[in-house]
Amino acid sequence: MSHAWRRPWRAARDRIVLTALRAAGRRAARPLRGTHRLPGLGGAVRIAFDEHAVPHIEATCESDLVRAQGFVQGLDRPFQMDLLRTALAGRLASWFGDRPTDQGPLAVWGGAHVLSDVDLMFRVLGLEAAATASLPMHAPATRALLEAFAEGVNAAWSPGAPRGRSLEHRLLRRRPGRWTAVDSLLVAKGMALGLGFAWRSTPVFAAIAKRLEDAPEHWRQLMPRDPGPDTATLLRALVDLGGALEGFLPGPTAAVGSNAVLVGAARSTSGSPLVGSDPHLELSIPGVWHLASLATPEVGAVGASLVGLPGIVIGRTRHVAWGLTNAMLDDGDLWREQVDTAGERYRLDGAWQPLPSTSLVIERRGVGPRVVRVRRTHRGPLLTDAFPRYAGAPCSLRLVLHEPAAELDAFVGLLHAKTVDDALTAFEGFGSPAQNLVIADTAGDAAYRMVGRVPLRAEGHVPGLPLDGTTRASDWRGFVPRDEVPAARIAPDAVFVTANDPIVGPPYPHHLSHLYEPDHRARRLRERLEPLERVAAEDVAAAQLDVVNRSFLRWRASLLVPHVDEVRRQRPHLAPLVDRLLTWDGREHPAARGAVLAHLLAHHLVRQIFGARLGSELLAGWMSQVNLVDTALHRALEDPHSAWAPPEARAGLLARALDEVDRELHARGWTPDVTWGTWHTLTLVHPLGREAPRSRFFDRGPWPAAGGPFTPCSGQYDQSRPGPQRVGPSYRHVVDLAEPGGRMITMPGQSGHPASAHYDDLVAPWQEGRWLPMRLVAPVRPARRAELTP
Repeated sequence: MSHAWRRPWRAARDRIVLTALRAAGRRAARPLRGTHRLPGLGGAVRIAFDEHAVPHIEATCESDLVRAQGFVQGLDRPFQMDLLRTALAGRLASWFGDRPTDQGPLAVWGGAHVLSDVDLMFRVLGLEAAATASLPMHAPATRALLEAFAEGVNAAWSPGAPRGRSLEHRLLRRRPGRWTAVDSLLVAKGMALGLGFAWRSTPVFAAIAKRLEDAPEHWRQLMPRDPGPDTATLLRALVDLGGALEGFLPGPTAAVGSNAVLVGAARSTSGSPLVGSDPHLELSIPGVWHLASLATPEVGAVGASLVGLPGIVIGRTRHVAWGLTNAMLDDGDLWREQVDTAGERYRLDGAWQPLPSTSLVIERRGVGPRVVRVRRTHRGPLLTDAFPRYAGAPCSLRLVLHEPAAELDAFVGLLHAKTVDDALTAFEGFGSPAQNLVIADTAGDAAYRMVGRVPLRAEGHVPGLPLDGTTRASDWRGFVPRDEVPAARIAPDAVFVTANDPIVGPPYPHHLSHLYEPDHRARRLRERLEPLERVAAEDVAAAQLDVVNRSFLRWRASLLVPHVDEVRRQRPHLAPLVDRLLTWDGREHPAARGAVLAHLLAHHLVRQIFGARLGSELLAGWMSQVNLVDTALHRALEDPHSAWAPPEARAGLLARALDEVDRELHARGWTPDVTWGTWHTLTLVHPLGREAPRSRFFDRGPWPAAGGPFTPCSGQYDQSRPGPQRVGPSYRHVVDLAEPGGRMITMPGQSGHPASAHYDDLVAPWQEGRWLPMRLVAPVRPARRAELTP
C-alpha cells in the first residue's frame, strides 16, 4: 500500500514545528539596546554595535569593561557557553541521558558509544581539576577580571535580564547555572586539549608498530620522523610493551591548523609592520569566536575573543598586533604501565607502587548514576580507565595542560602592552596550548616566539609510541628552559610565515613535535609574498584566500607525468580523467574542474599503497590523524628505495587507483568535469540540529566550499572520509600598524540565537573574502546603542 499520503502530512507538521521554533526563539534573539542595569559596575558603560552586531564597549576601568563583555557574551551565546562547560566537565549525560552518540562534535573518541562514555573520558582527562588548580596561579588582577567577567555573564542569565532563557534551554527544560572563573579556565583547557594530538595519535602508532613488527623498513618510512638507526631493536621492545593497544584506536581528529604572516616595516608599503592571522578550527554554529572592541582610557583592543573568556585572544591594541598558530607540540605522552591482577598497584623501578583510585559518579538523566573507578600513577591518570574494553593495556597519560599555569595572564598583559617586549613578557607564565606567536608594534619592532611549556624528555625518546612505564627513566625531566624555546627577532626587510610547519631545524637540541603539518601552505604563502619588493595589507589578505594545492602539483610531477603514457596505453578508457588531471591548475575554488579527481585519486592511492598491510580499520585510524598521510604518500612515491611503492610498481598503482576513481564517479553519476564545490561542501551543524525538521531551523548549509587540506585558505576534511569540509579559517585578520584599525572576519555570526539576524549573516562575507573593519573606536553611525549602569 502506498504511503504517499504521509508526505504532505509530514510537510505540514514540519512547517508547524518550524513556525513554532521561530516564534519561540524571537524573544531570546532580541537586540540589546537602551539602558540596562548591570550590578557591580563602578560607572556607566557605553556599547555601540555595528551593522553586524560587533560591540564596541567603552568603560572607565578594566573591571567594568570585562564585566560588560561578559554581559554581552552571555546574552549572545548562553546555550553555547553552558553546553561547552558541561561537556568539558563531563556532565552531558545529566542533560541528555545516556543516549547513544555518533562521531559528532561531542564524541571526540571513537570508543564512546553513549554519552556517559564521553563524560567518563572528560572526567579521566581531568580538565575541570586542571582549571581549578590553575586559578590560584593567576595574578590577583587577572583573577579579579575573571570574577568580573563571570558576574557579567550571570547578570545576562538572571531572571531580570533583557532576554529570557535561550530557546535551546527552554526546549531542554533547563536553566543555566552560575558561570564561574573556573569555567573560563575550563574553556581554555578545552582549547588546549583540542589543539593537542599526541595523546590521540600515540595509540594509532602503537597499533601500526605491532602490525609492522616484521617489516621495520615499512615502519621507518611510515613514521613522521625517523626514530634513528636502531629502530628495529627499539621497536620490538616497545611493541612488547604496547601490543595490547592494537585495538585502541581513537575516532576522527579534526586537522586543525593556522596561518600567520609577519611583514617587517621596511618591506611593507606603509613603512610599518603587517600582521596577518587566520586560525583554522572546526567550523560549527555558533562559532568559536566572538568579535569585540574594548576600550578604557588606559587600554584599547579589538579582534576575536574566545567564547567564555574575557579580553582579546587574537587581534590588536593601540600599540601592538599579533597572530597565533598551533605549534603542533608533542604536549603529552602515554606510558604503558604494568598493573597487578587486582588493579591496585603498578610496577616502577623494580617495586610495586600503590595505584590510587577515585570513584566517580556520572549522573544520567532518566536512569541511575554510573559509578566508575579512575586510577592515576605519579605521571597522571590511566587514560585506559576511560575505555573499559582496553583494560588489558593500562596506559597513563601526562599532558602539559594538567600543569597549573597562568594562561590568561598573557591576554590580560596584552591589553596593556605598548611594545613587543611588553607582550613577550606577558606570555612568560603561559602553559598550554603551545602556540607560535608573531607580534609587531607601532615603533616597527617585530618578533616570533613559541609560547607554552615544552616537555623535557629523556634521551632516546621515540616520538609517536608509548613509553616504558616500569621505569622513572622515561619520565619527563621538567620543561625546556624559557631561553631555549624557539624565538627570533624579525628583520625589518623580512617576510615571516608560520603555518604549523617546523620552525627550527635538526640542530635544535630538544624534541618539539613529530606531528607537523606538511609545508604546502607555508611554501605557497611564501611564494606569493616573498617575490614582492613591497608588501601591502591587500597582498596578505589575498594570500590568506589562496586555494592552490601544492601537494597535488608535487605528486602530479612525481607520479602522474612519468607514467601517463603507460596508463593511456593500458587503460584508454581512463584518458578523460588523466587529461583533466594534467590540465587542472591546482586551484581549488568551488567551480574548479579536476580537483575532485585529484583528491579521490590521492585517497585511493593511499588505500592501494598502505591498505594491504595495515588493514581497513587501522588504515582509517591512521588517515584520521591530522594530515600525516600526505607526508607518507609523498615519501612512498618519491623515494627510489621505497618499501611501500617501489618505482617499478608505481604505474600499476596509479592505474588501479584511477580505475577506483572512475568507478566512484560512475556510481555518483558524475563526469570527470565535476566541480570541486559539488563534492566539497560545508554544513554548519548546531548541537540540537542534525535531524529534520529541527535541522532546518538550527543548521545552515550545505554550501560549495573553497580550498582543501593543503591550501592556505584551508578546507580540511577527515582524510578517512574525504569530501565535506570540517575545518577552515574560523577567523581572519590583517593589520597594518601604520593604520589605527585593520580588517577582520569570522563566521557564521555574532549571535548564538537561531532566530537572530546575526546568527549567520557573516557567512556570505566570509565566503566571498570580504571584511569587517577592526575599530579601536566606536563606529560613527552605530546600528544601535546600549548603556549599562550600576
